[in-house]
Amino acid sequence: MDISKEIRLKVKKRNTLKGVTFEFEVGKENFYFMESWFEKPDGQEMADGIVNTE
Repeated sequence: MDISKEIRLKVKKRNTLKGVTFEFEVGKENFYFMESWFEKPDGQEMADGIVNTE
């Protein structure tokens, strides 16, 4: 996803709605922990990829 951190931080709404894709709550601590692991995919990884933008 090519979406700003500010928008991705809006997990509170997802946590409240608990829609069909909801698996578990994501708190800010977990968000920042996983954010540090994120690596943008390179061109080869995105050869058949789909990009979601804001």
